[in-house]
Amino acid sequence: MIRRITGKSFTSSVSTKLFILTFLSVIVLFLVIGIFGYQRLFEPIRQNNEEVLQGSVVQVENYIKTLMNSIQSQLIFLSNPVLYNKMDEADYTELIDNIMTYHQDQIHSIYLIEFDKVKISSPYGYRFYITPERIEEIKAQTSKTGFWWSPPRSINERAVITVSKQIDSNRVVALDLNLNALTGPQIIQGEQRRIYLFTGQGDYLSTNTYLAYPKTFQDHLEMKDALQALTQTSGTAYNTVHTSFGSYTVLSSNQNRWDWIVFSVIEESQAFPLLDSLKKQLVLVLLIAIILAVIVSVWITNYIRKPVTAITRQFKAAERGELEAHLQLMMPLLLLCFPQVIEQGLDVAHHAVETVGKTMFRL
Repeated sequence: MIRRITGKSFTSSVSTKLFILTFLSVIVLFLVIGIFGYQRLFEPIRQNNEEVLQGSVVQVENYIKTLMNSIQSQLIFLSNPVLYNKMDEADYTELIDNIMTYHQDQIHSIYLIEFDKVKISSPYGYRFYITPERIEEIKAQTSKTGFWWSPPRSINERAVITVSKQIDSNRVVALDLNLNALTGPQIIQGEQRRIYLFTGQGDYLSTNTYLAYPKTFQDHLEMKDALQALTQTSGTAYNTVHTSFGSYTVLSSNQNRWDWIVFSVIEESQAFPLLDSLKKQLVLVLLIAIILAVIVSVWITNYIRKPVTAITRQFKAAERGELEAHLQLMMPLLLLCFPQVIEQGLDVAHHAVETVGKTMFRL
């Protein structure tokens, strides 16, 4: 349109070229400032948030260690030969029931194996559920070290591990620990985070994810597969996982005696709330930067354009043969050369005086 009206290219005028160069220069300056600001602001914020998030995984592991030590202490107490020999069956059964009641969320069952059968159990009917093969395995494994932590197994779609301790060569106290208790919501106080627990070999153990809704359950299945893949890679403690329902920040740790891997899963918007807010405002910041760049470019262009335009007009007038324009163009050159002209004139005058003097002397 501009080219049709003026008959010239839009970028042919001096003002337009100055504006474009100035605008690009200001944009580059803003980009340099933005990159520097990102390195000085965004990265420290991200690193600080990662440290805080990693602390949540450590909190989970500390809870697991504390609970396991508590369970182990209870088992050592129950397997004390002196205590067992001094108590009759009714008192020992009451003791087991009291422990079971106190730890009903963590303990699935407690039972006493005597010779080749379960003599006492809490709950009572659990004694009829344990197979002879399981009894033989518990006795065989416990007799090797006196204390045994079994691999995880499922009971009625619930992951448990068996912890057993010998009383003597014929008696063993065993306890089935509910692994869902290790990822319960009470371990992360005041925060809503999804916790997943896997073995070092990648077997899924438990999670605190609420699975009542279809979308949540589908997201759980995708997340479980993604985390299982992470257990098979030598990745870092900080990862990003994508499912059909969103992107998540995943932190992991396995600093425990059982070589279990604890995953803490947080939505990216919740993991870095400040950075997420800054990203949402990025479009507004870019728009403001462009407006400022236009304003600064117009101001600088106008500042430079006036003398350049004046000189251009003088040259065009001189081309048309205007005497005043020739004089205005030559004036700076004359002022620049005037001292040299005066000096040369003085030299000529001095030389003429010397010549006249010499001629008069000869006459």
